Amino acid sequence: VRLHDFAGQYLLIDISAVNCPPCRSMAEQEPAFAERMSADSINVEMVTLLAPSLSAVLSPTSTEVLTAWTEEYQLDGPVLAYRGYGYWLGNDALETFAYPTWILVAPDLTVFELGTGFSNFDGIEASVRAHDASR
Repeated sequence: VRLHDFAGQYLLIDISAVNCPPCRSMAEQEPAFAERMSADSINVEMVTLLAPSLSAVLSPTSTEVLTAWTEEYQLDGPVLAYRGYGYWLGNDALETFAYPTWILVAPDLTVFELGTGFSNFDGIEASVRAHDASR
């Protein structure tokens, strides 16, 4: 999977860890968010960079864990082994890195918003809608 493969649509990169409660909540709510966006003809692809645990964020994530996460939350987007890339990416862009960290990427592949933490998709959804309306 290459991030450039998602050019032409919005991309939400979710940097999560398996044992992070807000990360699990984000994954659980992701299908409903995707459905709302799709219903309004806003194409958003989600990619999850998944760490095996909060205490081992630089360790490899097994295929079994990736598959279990995808199946448990019925995710359509790729769920990829983390291997520290998400931490590096988020930590470089943010003053304080936390789980989950999320990055919104426009169809032209420019980052237009990023943040940490999660309670619901309201703010992310509003950001995508505002960006889409300004195009």
